[in-house]
Amino acid sequence: MAPGTINPGDAVNALRTIINSDYATYRAAAAALYSDSVVLEDIGGIYRAFFDRFPVQPWLVIIPIGSGYDYEQADHVGGLPGLRYHDIQLHLGLWGNNQTTAYTPQEYLELKMERQMLALENTLTAKPKLTISGTDNAARLFIDDVEYVDVAVEDKAPLQIRAILNTRIWTAP
Repeated sequence: MAPGTINPGDAVNALRTIINSDYATYRAAAAALYSDSVVLEDIGGIYRAFFDRFPVQPWLVIIPIGSGYDYEQADHVGGLPGLRYHDIQLHLGLWGNNQTTAYTPQEYLELKMERQMLALENTLTAKPKLTISGTDNAARLFIDDVEYVDVAVEDKAPLQIRAILNTRIWTAP
């Protein structure tokens, strides 16, 4: 992705590359923080669109939701003539009915999601300067927030939960 690229798909590809190469390390670190029965898995599939049913879990959908220029921000980063940004959401989904002696199925799923999101955030913040292509073409990643969403399910269907990680990727012109 050249600096200032108008293609948010390049930023999505950069995020996907980092997650594919580094997520397992941060997942293991997040799991090691706790000595309980909550098991964290590697992301089963990374997609660019939503499906009615995902074949694997945890699943991750990375979608660009907006792009633009910020001319005011340029004064704070060396007077560059307008920074381009891409707002990208990462949706992580889990399902299941696991129950342990310590946790109800809902509690287990929520703990699992919180830890998976910790691993995902740590994966991305470890490399905030995304090298997209070449040696000088880079962008900066900032995490805005995380939203947790309960998903309504049919009777006797597995519980589902989703978290949305909102990011902004800045590129120089």
